[in-house]
Amino acid sequence: MVIIDPFVSTQEARENANGAMQRVAAAWVRVADEANCCVELVHHVSKNQGEVTADSARGGGAFKDKVRSMRVFNVMTHAEAEKAGVEDPRGYFRVDHGKVNMIASGRSQWRRFVSVPLNNGRGLVKTGDESAWSRPRRTSWLIGQPR
Repeated sequence: MVIIDPFVSTQEARENANGAMQRVAAAWVRVADEANCCVELVHHVSKNQGEVTADSARGGGAFKDKVRSMRVFNVMTHAEAEKAGVEDPRGYFRVDHGKVNMIASGRSQWRRFVSVPLNNGRGLVKTGDESAWSRPRRTSWLIGQPR
């Protein structure tokens, strides 16, 4: 597996130029085929659009159309936090399947950010890692879970 983050740094095509983005995405397909590996391209979305979907990806639709699957991340809202009994929603996010071609859609997954000690000095920690988060039973209303 190779993860490219951010995808935009690997090419100079205009994101709104569908033909150019189609060629760039096709080049990454060739990399995956020739290396016999999975390639994950981390692409950003337009800012301040509320709920993120596959259509939120920056640029034209060629990138979304070319990939086989796409995951999108959404931060926990204050309303979701209140219902889940979470005091500060900033540390939680939801992973949704924005587009799937090869698997069933599946359910959303909730994650939370945690600090991980690196043991490389006094009190130094790496922040921003994520881990699965199991919500209390009473929060089964959250997106992707049966009521």
